[in-house]
Amino acid sequence: MISVIEEVRTAKQICHEVKEDLLKERYKIDENVKIGVMIETPSAVALARYIAKEVDFFSIGSNDLVQYTMAVDRGNSRISYLYDPLHPVIIRSIRDTVKAAREEGIKVGLCGEMAVSEGALGMLPLIGMGLDAISAPSYLIPEIKKIIRSVTFDETRSLVRKILRRATAGEVRELLCKFIMEKRPELKKFIPKVSLK
Repeated sequence: MISVIEEVRTAKQICHEVKEDLLKERYKIDENVKIGVMIETPSAVALARYIAKEVDFFSIGSNDLVQYTMAVDRGNSRISYLYDPLHPVIIRSIRDTVKAAREEGIKVGLCGEMAVSEGALGMLPLIGMGLDAISAPSYLIPEIKKIIRSVTFDETRSLVRKILRRATAGEVRELLCKFIMEKRPELKKFIPKVSLK
């Protein structure tokens, strides 16, 4: 959970020292081990363009990113309603992280529940932001493939631009549901029931 760039540099130094120790002890090691970071805090998003110069890849931890960006404890029932991965500020944070990764030519993936718990509503903006990988349980891979194959990159990129002009998660859900109902009704079954109310 990176908050400042000094943590990245310290971790890299530790890795280098461990590598040197292993070589001194005559262990065979892979010289091409990739070093990446989890992007899970608002400060890591803000520093992403600098962090990207230091590492080989990013993995966005959507659960923690939502929790820390929205300043919400998922376990506190009085404020857990604020935890919403479709809030425009979360989409913007992911978009900014992907942009920083692209500028440095590094890969960026996403782990966490966003792509799973939100179904097609979560997947469409993730596709449009151009992530390299999305983690999900293996039993959901057929559904995710169906969603990905049902849309074009240009359509989803256009959706992201529209999302970034919205102020609330409710407005984002409305936009995404409308797109699916009007343009891709075959994806309706991949919309969480709570979003259709």
